[in-house]
Amino acid sequence: MEVIGILAATYFSLPNISVLLGTLVIVVVTIWSLIIWYLGPVIRTMKPSMAPREREIIDNYREMLWSPRRYELVLGICLYVAITAYLFGFGSKFLVSWLGKDLNPILISITLVLLWDVSYRLGLGIWLTTISFIRSRRLRIASKLRKEMRYTPRRELEVLKRLDLICLSFGQATLLLYPLCSNDLILLVLLLSCSFYMMALSSISWLTIDSIPRFAPEILTLLQNGKFAYVGTSDRKGQPHVTPVIFVFDGKKPYFVTSKIAKKIRNLRENPRVAFLVDVRDPSRLLSNRAVLIMGKARIFFFAGAIIGLVTMLRVRRLFHRKYPQYMKRYRDEEIRLPQAWKTTMFASRMLVRVDVERLVYWQEAHPISLPA
Repeated sequence: MEVIGILAATYFSLPNISVLLGTLVIVVVTIWSLIIWYLGPVIRTMKPSMAPREREIIDNYREMLWSPRRYELVLGICLYVAITAYLFGFGSKFLVSWLGKDLNPILISITLVLLWDVSYRLGLGIWLTTISFIRSRRLRIASKLRKEMRYTPRRELEVLKRLDLICLSFGQATLLLYPLCSNDLILLVLLLSCSFYMMALSSISWLTIDSIPRFAPEILTLLQNGKFAYVGTSDRKGQPHVTPVIFVFDGKKPYFVTSKIAKKIRNLRENPRVAFLVDVRDPSRLLSNRAVLIMGKARIFFFAGAIIGLVTMLRVRRLFHRKYPQYMKRYRDEEIRLPQAWKTTMFASRMLVRVDVERLVYWQEAHPISLPA
């Protein structure tokens, strides 16, 4: 199409700006096509949700993406008819500035083909964004009704967030057409409206998916209400080390604070692999226990990383004060008498550690259940 456009522009002596604008349209259409091409394989990597309602919503989302009714085609046709009617009815100055005063039929035909490419892909982008937003809202509502170890694993939710970022990039790529419409108010408003619609809905959809719990209700309750955890680390030689810690859970990942000179900090610097166990049991009934074992990688918040993650640091600090008010108050009141290693001053005495979840094992009444993260 680019070659045909350049040959036509040369033959009909069109100005250089027309060639550049035509090339810009082809580049944007190519970017849109690559984004759409990437979409299919990403969706096919998803595994079924363990929650029936959520699985049904995701399956419906897939069906709507490849629906035989071709809703995106209907949107594309509507945009094509509206833009074409405007250009040949009220926006003739735009065509003259681009194609010259003669408006040769060959140039008009090439323009209409390009216009269809733009209209169809815009309709597709709007459709993708809309059904993604609806999917996210429905999943958020369904996640509040989870029961009995039913949930959508983190990996599948991350895939859905990636799809939202794809739709967001679709809207961002649309803004590249700004030079084409900058001299026509109607076309400019249409372009900006389509772009901001896709970006706004994609962003809201991403945030909605990000707020959905990554775990089953039983595990969430255990991680939110458990008072102590056991952290297992090992050094580069494989020497194991286990210590109890207090911790908080922000709905996605557990955090704990430990002494800057603690053995586990030295181990994690050498080997970031970590096991994190929260266990609740009744001493009078040893088989009546509940526990969750998280296996993954630990991230230590050093000073530079803490500046970047300042919001996270403040949120985690608030969670610690809310979960352990007496503990935090006593440390604050007796800080003067504490040795340096026990003081709560961040970075000078203490380090914040986050556990990134990769695998889960859940026990209930001595029955282990291996779960996808």
